[in-house]
Amino acid sequence: MKHTMTTPARWISGRQFFAPLHRAVFGAVSLGSARVAGARFREVDRGGVSCLSVEGSFAEGGGLVLFFHGGGYMAGGMSTHRNGVAYLCRAANMRGLVPGYRRTPENGWPAAVDDAFAVYEAELAEGTDPGRVAVCGDSAGGGLALALCLRLRERGLSLPGALYLLSPWVDLVRFEKSHTFARTGRRTPLDWSLEALAVLYARDEDLCHPEISPLYADLAGMPPMLVQAGTNEIMRDDARRLSRKAEECGVEVRFEPYPGPVHVLPFFTRVSGPGRELLGRGGEFIREKTGANP
Repeated sequence: MKHTMTTPARWISGRQFFAPLHRAVFGAVSLGSARVAGARFREVDRGGVSCLSVEGSFAEGGGLVLFFHGGGYMAGGMSTHRNGVAYLCRAANMRGLVPGYRRTPENGWPAAVDDAFAVYEAELAEGTDPGRVAVCGDSAGGGLALALCLRLRERGLSLPGALYLLSPWVDLVRFEKSHTFARTGRRTPLDWSLEALAVLYARDEDLCHPEISPLYADLAGMPPMLVQAGTNEIMRDDARRLSRKAEECGVEVRFEPYPGPVHVLPFFTRVSGPGRELLGRGGEFIREKTGANP
């Protein structure tokens, strides 16, 4: 059933400035990641999708970090996440690939999942071992990473060796994620904006569709999963509920909450201190589950 937006969310989604403003603000706050020495970047094509290839002397493990950027399915891109992904690749001893998947409002579901599937399928066609692939993502990109794995299972294709999800947005049905709503029960512009983003992405499809809100999918058979999120951030409940659901479905899951309210800490601060530690543990998890060289 198609969701009928509330009046504030409808007003937000209908403003011509919504997408440009969201993209500009997102880019401004997510470009602070420190550069990684020795990292090289080039744009490549995978299955008809433009991707950023992350390479360097650190990519000795023989595997692939396939990273889907966040941004509410509307903002973000290859450039906003390049340095953070490079650090993760260095920690995992792998090369990286950041797909520039299609975004809203120009394209709704299933365009992003179609692009993710095309990139993964193209990598396998070139000889990449799926067991040496870690599918990763932050926020909406975390939801997309999980949606990709659900489609792979549905199509009977080989799943990756690991899933690494940072503050994943996996429940697009529940929009009330702000701290104010948690304290008072009153919705805020953040809650209405999340509602607008969710409906723009889903378009005419039910928000409970498993590729839109993977939290409501049967997660049996998913790869080993590392989930990280702040203890007081907007996706804290999504991360907790996903970890619990995955465990109930028999998935090997590791949930690592970090203190504080910062959403996707490594990509919204310089990759140092806590952010560096989080990505470092992500790299360790990837090496462990994919058999990459230490």
